[in-house]
Formats: sequence, C-alpha cells, structure tokens
Amino acid sequence: MASKRKAAPGQQGLQILSQGPITVIEEDFLSEPMGAVRSSIEDRVRLSLREPFRPTSLRDLDPDHGSLFRYIMKRIGEGPPSTSSQSGGTLTHAMVSGAVPIAPFDGVRRGEKFEAHVAAHPGALTPTMTEHAKSRALYERLRGHTLAAPRLFGDHARHEVELAFEMLGLQFVCHPDVLTRVDGEEAISELKTARSAHPDALRAACISYGYLAQLAAYRIARRQDLGSDTAPIACFLVGIESAPPYEITVFRASESALTFGEKQLSLWVERLKGAISAFESGAGMSAWPEAAQTVLALDVDDLGAELVFPDEGADEDAA
Repeated sequence: MASKRKAAPGQQGLQILSQGPITVIEEDFLSEPMGAVRSSIEDRVRLSLREPFRPTSLRDLDPDHGSLFRYIMKRIGEGPPSTSSQSGGTLTHAMVSGAVPIAPFDGVRRGEKFEAHVAAHPGALTPTMTEHAKSRALYERLRGHTLAAPRLFGDHARHEVELAFEMLGLQFVCHPDVLTRVDGEEAISELKTARSAHPDALRAACISYGYLAQLAAYRIARRQDLGSDTAPIACFLVGIESAPPYEITVFRASESALTFGEKQLSLWVERLKGAISAFESGAGMSAWPEAAQTVLALDVDDLGAELVFPDEGADEDAA
C-alpha cells in the first residue's frame, strides 16, 4: 500500500507517493497532455510580450550571465524567490524613497499572527523588527553621509518616478531610484546595497551586474521625458555595504562608461528582439533556449585550477 506525504512548500500540485525504496512523483498538472501544458506556458509568454519591458531585467539576456529561458520564465513569474540580501535592499530602498509603506512585525515571519499582520497592511513591506532595524541603520548612514545624502535626498529629489521610453522599436518602462539636481545639474542616482562597497568591488559589479547599462537606460528614458536626446544628465551610483560599518562609495559615471552601458543595453535588446521575432514566427518555446543546449565537457583548464606541490629538494635541505 503506497503511503502519501504532504507536498513540501513550493511543491503545490505534486503528490508524492512512497513505495518501498522507490519514490514516485505524480505531477497533477501533467494529467493533461504535455502539449496542453506547453501551450499554456506559451500563452502566458505571448501575453507578457504585450507589456512594456523593464531594463533592469535585461541582464538575464547576457550570454555570460543568463539565458533567454531564464529571462522569459522570470517575466511570466516563474523566477527564483528573492534572497535575504535582495529583500534587505528592497527595504532600504523603501525607506529612502518613502514610496512603499513599511509595517514591521514583532515576531517570526510565519504563523497565523504574521499572516494576520500582512492581511492588515495590504501593499506594505512587513519585515521583522530585526530586519527593520538593520535597514534603518543603512538608511541613517546614507542620511548622514556628505556625498550620498545630496544625491539621494533633498528638495529636488523625486523617488521611483515612472519613465517610459522606446529603444530599437520596443517599449520600456523604468523607475530610477532618484531624479534630482546636484550642483544645479540634472541628475539620476541609483542606490545599491552590496557585501562590499569598496571601489574596486563596486566598479567590477558595474560590469558584471549591468549597472552601467541600467544607468544608461535611465538616462535615455529621462532624455526622452525631457524631449532632448542630448540633455546633460549626471548619473551617480551610490553603493553601501549591507553590514557594519556600512562603508559607502559614490561613483559618477563618465561619458565613456555610459556609452559602454548603452552598447551593452543595445546588445541585450537586439537579442530580445530576435527571440520575440522567432517566437511570433512559430518557434514557440524553442525561441527561449537555456544557456546550455548539449552535454558540455568539464575540464580543469576551464576552471583555471592548478595544484602546487612543495619543492621536495627544499624540504630535504630544511631537514
């Protein structure tokens, strides 16, 4: 007689049957023909492509860091959940912008009391008191920093303003952290929380995480909003460490850095356009391939691995 176990969280729709040493998984959503499941996903993709795109998600289109499959799955809501560090960054951003209400919960993030707290504060972030205190420390550090504060706060600062723009025939929408004026100049500021805000680490993240492309997209959007393709706009990146002492680095992107970001952004948009065209031409989900399409060879040369043994002669001399 097969015994039944309740599906673990995140496995709704799965019924796990244990039969001796063999575990059989019955997937309820596959009770329909596989073609129907695939068709359902394609319908969701087709609907999602009618909505404006967000430049912040395009990094998943970089062949070195993501795949078309990852991009489209996240777009239809099938992406991985946020990490604790991402959640902490979201909370700090909410404190800086004031655009999202925050309702701290005195307890653990589970159970009926927490669910009731969430229900009583619709649309609000509901961190624990510990999470709230940590993000509050980052906020206070930013508030008191002589370089960061003028670029994130003040009379001219507008937070999370929605900007729409067009690029290569596709429609985009974005929400820069801050639109402001610095020293009398139109400016855009983007806040990033990170494990390390050392200039070298943050500079490397600008390339690997697409921060330059993000700033370039915001500048394009703001210029289209102003009605000038050449309007001078300063772009700042404010990085703060997520742990004490909350070190802060402020970068101003050079024109060459923003040009690099625009090129990176263009490559991603071109790749997106190609996938959309293939999908609409009948390729279906094969238009959104995973990063690896075949079994790949794994070699130590690919990893840069090297074993260094002590010199035996040196050991004998020492003896």
